[in-house]
Amino acid sequence: MAGISGDETTQLLKDQFKYSFMIESGARGSWDQARQIVFSRGFISNFKGHILETPIENCLMDGLTQKEFFTSTYGCRKGLLDVALNTGNSGYLSRKLIFTCANLQIGEVEDCGTTDTLEVYVNNEKKARMMVGKYYIDGGISHLITPDNWMEVTGKTIQVRSPIFCTQERVCRKCYGEFYKHLNSRFVGIIAAQSLGECNTQLVLRTFHTSGVAMIKDQDVDDDDMKQMDIVNDLAIASRLMHQFKGTTYKELAHNLYEVYNRSRSILHVHFECVVSQLMWKGFTKWRLCENRDQLTPEYHSVQTVPTYESWLLALAFSNPKRSILKGIMYSGHYSGVMDQILMGIKVK
Repeated sequence: MAGISGDETTQLLKDQFKYSFMIESGARGSWDQARQIVFSRGFISNFKGHILETPIENCLMDGLTQKEFFTSTYGCRKGLLDVALNTGNSGYLSRKLIFTCANLQIGEVEDCGTTDTLEVYVNNEKKARMMVGKYYIDGGISHLITPDNWMEVTGKTIQVRSPIFCTQERVCRKCYGEFYKHLNSRFVGIIAAQSLGECNTQLVLRTFHTSGVAMIKDQDVDDDDMKQMDIVNDLAIASRLMHQFKGTTYKELAHNLYEVYNRSRSILHVHFECVVSQLMWKGFTKWRLCENRDQLTPEYHSVQTVPTYESWLLALAFSNPKRSILKGIMYSGHYSGVMDQILMGIKVK
């Protein structure tokens, strides 16, 4: 198989392997694992993320030589270290996401009437499938992306109705999309956070399941600069995207989050829009709810500080609890979180 890239061998495997439906079902395994069994284990990365110069040419079906076996231990060690060192980081990021999005709900309003849309470039078929259920505007007419017509938007830049621009406290159904019909809860923010949080955990386990087999991030770099594309990079990038916003727009933020999380998974685009909408504020008011928002520059807050603007109870879960209690007393009229309503004896509608 000399001279054939990993992507090409994976495609060959998809064409020839009669049990491909088992892998594509998403229940267990991946094409990387199947490639290791049938073709070749390929390049291995060490615990620092550097790719070893000598690839493992044999596959698991044929068996490894003594040298290849000991080379494989580098990848196994990396998988164990990733799980040990990054599971906590993954869980903490997931928790911050949950607290940030806990109060985002979908309401009974069919259409808030906003004319603002999110520009999305649907660069491939996978992204087009992740847009199913969304409404987009073309020539002033609203169109629904369905399982039957998603191919029509592939390769195009479309203007999508989005929770980022919804003018209702509870997101209207037009801005959220038709996916709400498949949900058993109105708390779409928590569902979005859980979708990303589950992906955080699975990304941590990715190198463990593949035993550290290398995924090269850039095919055009010199051999000395080859780095492993793994969760250590992805998790750091995802965390940075939700904490540092200098020079970032909501369109870039939604796009970048989608690109990081959908490298190895398939998450609906609306979930990223929900998260981004919760990060945009103006004082104690969500930017999308400001009457003159077109004239206001949104203030981006990290997933750790958003709860301090929406729920002082959730803010207590992070640093500076005394400050959160004092803010809860001083600005009690500004907080409208579900947890705060329950504590104050207010009926949650």
